[in-house]
Amino acid sequence: MGIKSMIRFCYVTLAVILISTNASAMISGEEDYQRADTLHRLADKVYSLGVVPEWIGDSHYFWYKNREREGEFFYLVNAETGEKQRAAERKELDSLIPEECVAGNMESY
Repeated sequence: MGIKSMIRFCYVTLAVILISTNASAMISGEEDYQRADTLHRLADKVYSLGVVPEWIGDSHYFWYKNREREGEFFYLVNAETGEKQRAAERKELDSLIPEECVAGNMESY
């Protein structure tokens, strides 16, 4: 085998490797899109993924919004006692917040 044949063999081998790598990457990408589409279609069936607390000023109260089967609800939580109150609307949540938390803390709420 001469040097030209060996170089040609290396180029062909390299080309085959690159083509097969790109093909498998494209298949993987398509599978990723299919998985993402599946997750998107299931989004309406998943509830209560987690809580993002919104602290009310410097108090020990926080609220969060939760997506549930019946709709979206707001919860007010007393972090000291663990007491939790549920509200169907934001105005209802506002009425649940103790007056001492609201006074002077509205910019944080």
